Amino acid sequence: MLKATGAVIGDCAFYLDGDRAEIGCNISPAYQRRGLAREALQTLVAYCAEVYKVALIRGITDSRNLSSIRLQESLGMVRDRTFENRIQCKGETCTEYRFEGDCRAIFSPERTTI
Repeated sequence: MLKATGAVIGDCAFYLDGDRAEIGCNISPAYQRRGLAREALQTLVAYCAEVYKVALIRGITDSRNLSSIRLQESLGMVRDRTFENRIQCKGETCTEYRFEGDCRAIFSPERTTI
């Protein structure tokens, strides 16, 4: 939700599996390239770290989504080169990459609050 207007501009989610979490977000095209995905993921990582004591964060993205790849890398996540998943998406065969990171290293209480 956009703070200034209350407009819904995307969604984010997480799936817990023990001390691991898979996270993701989608931002409406009209609101992309404004740092909102970064803000959403940092908040999600902080929430997982503080509330659920998650150790490992994972994110899965389409291999063609360079913005998502760069975002995950900028957060300190690295591509798991043992994982490559082929799926059908919008009538095309796509390849998914998985990125992983240490939740404690990504989460910085000084810059992110929930």
